[in-house]
Amino acid sequence: MKDPRGEDHTYIKLKKEGKEIWVDIDTDKWDGNYYYLYIVEKALMEQQIVADAKTLLSDIQAKGSASVYGIYFDFDKADIKPESSLP
Repeated sequence: MKDPRGEDHTYIKLKKEGKEIWVDIDTDKWDGNYYYLYIVEKALMEQQIVADAKTLLSDIQAKGSASVYGIYFDFDKADIKPESSLP
């Protein structure tokens, strides 16, 4: 399997007690003296609601607009900036 950089990796997929765990051991590409161990457990993403549809609709009906705070973009771009992350 190739990683995002296009390099080949062998991953180990484990299933235990209903959990799915992925393991990857990688070596340092420059001198080979270091090993990196990556362990990832598959889980549902926790969602935090910033604004719900009912509140947005209510604001639009009452004043013709709705505001959502805490989501930042660069001018003329659609990418959400890292500062937008929830704590």
